[in-house]
Amino acid sequence: MEKASDLTSSTAVQSSKILPGGLVQIVRKDGSVSVVSPKEAEREQIRSAETYGAELQGLRSGERAEATSSSKMAAKSYKELSSVRKNIINMDEGIRLLDEGAETGVVMSKLPSVKAASIRLDNLQNRLGLDVIGGTTFGALSESELAFALATALPKNLDAPELKKWMIEKRDAQNKLATYLEEATVFLGTPGNTAADWVNMKKEAQATSDAASPQGEVIEFGDL
Repeated sequence: MEKASDLTSSTAVQSSKILPGGLVQIVRKDGSVSVVSPKEAEREQIRSAETYGAELQGLRSGERAEATSSSKMAAKSYKELSSVRKNIINMDEGIRLLDEGAETGVVMSKLPSVKAASIRLDNLQNRLGLDVIGGTTFGALSESELAFALATALPKNLDAPELKKWMIEKRDAQNKLATYLEEATVFLGTPGNTAADWVNMKKEAQATSDAASPQGEVIEFGDL
């Protein structure tokens, strides 16, 4: 977006001077020159000032709107970042519980947990399930819908090695998302930066990364 400080109008009056005989020579910013009467010169100056003022006001209004929008996006990114960091902590806890011997798998998921680590893993699944439910408008949940939400949050029907692999991959993806949200929060929270600036910066960074990567190497960069 054009900044208010860069505002120029090619037809605006740049300078004027009185010629012998009382006529006024007007030089415009586009380089054109005209000779007019003093009254017409005065009207030209007024029109230029009014036009400039209206354009400047419009640009400033647009800049204020963009600043408000960027500030809201920065606040939203920060809020999401808190949720992502919480999820990373939960994944670390789940991995630790599996290492302590928490039992999982198709059979064990249908039986009451007995071991302390298994019970704590059940509690972790419930907490993660509540996060899934809280982030989605389910309305009144049936028993099957609740089971689906819990399984989506932490699929305990997987055997321990597979579940650990799932949680490690989930944690790694969340770490990437946390980095992205941290950068967005800082960038959009900086006065003068806009959402369009952020998108362009990430596109340029991706283009640079693609150009620097060896031919044939696949760079995975999706929406986090």
